[in-house]
Order: sequence, then C-alpha cells, then structure tokens
Amino acid sequence: DSVRWRTLSDSEQGARGRVNRAFASGGGGILSYRVVTFDCMPTSLAGLLILLVAILPGALYTWAFEREVGRWGIGLSDRLLRFVGVSALFLTLLTYPAHYLWRNYLHVPDDAGRFTNLVLDGAILPAWLYLVPMAYVAVPLALGSLAAVAVRRKWAIARLLAGADPAPRAWDFLFAARPHGVVRIRLQDGAGWVGGLFRDSSYAAGYPDEPQDLYLQDTYQVLSSGEFAADASGELVSLGSSLLVKWEDILHLEFFADPDESKEGQ
Repeated sequence: DSVRWRTLSDSEQGARGRVNRAFASGGGGILSYRVVTFDCMPTSLAGLLILLVAILPGALYTWAFEREVGRWGIGLSDRLLRFVGVSALFLTLLTYPAHYLWRNYLHVPDDAGRFTNLVLDGAILPAWLYLVPMAYVAVPLALGSLAAVAVRRKWAIARLLAGADPAPRAWDFLFAARPHGVVRIRLQDGAGWVGGLFRDSSYAAGYPDEPQDLYLQDTYQVLSSGEFAADASGELVSLGSSLLVKWEDILHLEFFADPDESKEGQ
C-alpha cells in the first residue's frame, strides 16, 4: 500500500533517454526502469495501526503515572507530546530486540531472495515469543506506576523520571503524596477557623480539576483563636463529622504531618 507505480512525466522521459544513451554508448544495453513513489504517511488502516502501536508505550506510561498522581498535563497537545516523547525513548531502548524479532520471525530471508513472515504463516514459534505483546503493554504500565510512586514519596530518582518540579501547583505538590496529618484552615472574610484529619478516606482535588476543593474525613473543633480544642487527655476534640472546603473559601492552610505515620521523604 505504501508503493505506487505511475507513468513518467516528459521531463522524466527525457532523463531516461539520457540514461539510455549513456548506457548504450558504454555498451551496457538499454536501461529500462520505473519510478517508485514512497508515501511517508500511512495511507491504510494497517499504517494507522502501526502509528498507534508506536505511541502506545508512551500513552500507557503516562496513563499509569497520572492514575497515581493526577492528570498533570497542561492539555491534550501537551499530553500527546508526552506520549510521543516517552514512546521515542522506549523505542530507542527496544531497537535491538525489535530488529531481532523482525529479522528472525517477521521478515526472514530465504535462499530465493524472498522474505517470509513466520507469524502470519502459522509457523511453530517459541513459547517466550507469546509474552512479547504482554511485555510491550506491561513494562510501560509498570514503569509509569513506579515513576508515580517515586514522585509521591519524593525519592531521589523522581527528579530523573519526572523532572525537578513535576507538580503543576503547590497544592498538588503537598497532596499528591497522600500524606497523613491534621489540616487547619483560616477562612475568607473573617469566617473563622476550621480543621480536620487528612488520611486515607480524605481527598484533595488535583490538577486540572475545578473547583479545587478539599475533603477532610474527620472535623476537629477549632477555637476562635485558631487553636485546636483538646480534651483532658490532650487529644483533639472530634466533632463527629466530615468537612468539605472550597478553594475560594480558604485564606490560608496549614498542614501538620502525623509524626507516627509520616511517609518516607516527607
């Protein structure tokens, strides 16, 4: 599908005539040839599928990463660039394995100068070859998840995998790690203070979700001075309810990490 034969133009006919005369004068006989036009873009469903398979590793890596830390891409065009960039890196690393598969199973030369595709011809293949499609999907997913964990836990390798400042906002930088701790919020327009517990059942809306709200699974009593109320044993007083706070209602927010359950790197 990627090769078309066409009739020569007048200028090309003249060029062919000059070549013919050159060969005739050199005693090489008359040269007969045809012009081949190669299409760089896919012109069939097969070509489109090849293009999709080429960017699949980058897409899987990005989806796995965003599943853990949120959709940090600026927009569709930015995410497509990430797909292509990560896919190019994967394909670079897979150059030798891909050539090995192509040469030994997909495009095998024979003694007659023809090529055979052992997969399409139904030849008996080694068992490990059936794992290649699974690895092509599983490896980018695993690396994307690993990169997300590294970013959340602030491992040293996170800078290499996601850059120096992967989070688009300070809000995401704090809550993407899913920390455990107590939050104290001063509300806008002198509405006072609120506070609560941020743990596994809490949620902070990440980029690019709007509105940028915060859900605290347990609410603590906060005095008008901004101090948390405490009982006789020194424990914070729970109000027995959850709390949902909108971004536009927050004047400033304080986060106190739980020293007993803080995660590595916090």
